[in-house]
Amino acid sequence: MYTISCEEQDAAFYFALEEYCITNFPAEADTLFLLWQTRPTVMLGKYQNAFKEVDSAYIDAESIDVVRRPSGGGAIYTDGGCYQYSFIVDGQHQVIDFEPYMDRIIHTLQTLGIPAERNSRNDIAIHGQKISGNAQYMKAGFTVHHGTLLFDTNIDHMAAALKVDPEKLRSKGIDSVRERTTLISDHVGPTTERNWFADAFRRNLLGQEAHILELTPEQYEAVQQLAEQKYRRWEWNYGQSRETNFSVTGRLPGGRIEIALQLDHYVIQDCQISGDFFSSIDIDTLEFALRGSRFEKSDIANRLTPILSEGQLYCITTNDIVELLFPEA
Repeated sequence: MYTISCEEQDAAFYFALEEYCITNFPAEADTLFLLWQTRPTVMLGKYQNAFKEVDSAYIDAESIDVVRRPSGGGAIYTDGGCYQYSFIVDGQHQVIDFEPYMDRIIHTLQTLGIPAERNSRNDIAIHGQKISGNAQYMKAGFTVHHGTLLFDTNIDHMAAALKVDPEKLRSKGIDSVRERTTLISDHVGPTTERNWFADAFRRNLLGQEAHILELTPEQYEAVQQLAEQKYRRWEWNYGQSRETNFSVTGRLPGGRIEIALQLDHYVIQDCQISGDFFSSIDIDTLEFALRGSRFEKSDIANRLTPILSEGQLYCITTNDIVELLFPEA
């Protein structure tokens, strides 16, 4: 396995690095692994509405970055006490598959004496409390799987920066972000430091055969340029919401989804699909399919079924969406 060492603290840089690595993947490698940290940042899922997920006044007052991921899932808060990891793998599946990557993270944590376990579609927990969230996307024949490790993150900042869906908390039988999460530092020796944890985690996951790569100045500049042109832009992070006159929101087996429509005489003129779900296809494909459809069960189902028949939305079917749009009386 190959790994790249960087000292940046900017989430936009690392999302650009992931994308850069896809098109500049070492010929002799099968997997690239990154372990990284950020300054205080809210990372939005690709399909989320920024204005509904963050407390704008708080993040402005605390100078917290907002950066949109190229993967689905929910908004998360990260800082210097939260480690991010990325697997960049040469190969692509048709559907989202978290298991092989999460199992590797869990096994590595367990070798360090941390009783980690999988407890939901994309979360890793200790005794039922979340320490890691995971997300995944496919691009140009590659799979990118990335996630978080809450070592000693500032939970107060996390709770204040995010507008957490109350229904999501209720579905887990809890009342607050603080109750839902725990810190790895609370489950290791009292003198364990961040650097020791990061070094031990990296060493145990990579093994003895890891190849460490350093970015050349030209590669570093190319990554910075991509970050500037895409991941630091307001248009990418905020400017993806459109005016609508009908919307519906629901929590489906694969996550929260909101469908907002612009209707004219019950014909869909525009469509925006957002939420913390995961998709192995570009969501524009679904939105385009619904434009021009009558706002009627069979027409919408006929347009969505060919696209979703192979499970491209993780644990969400055509029938789930139709029932959300047209609930039984």
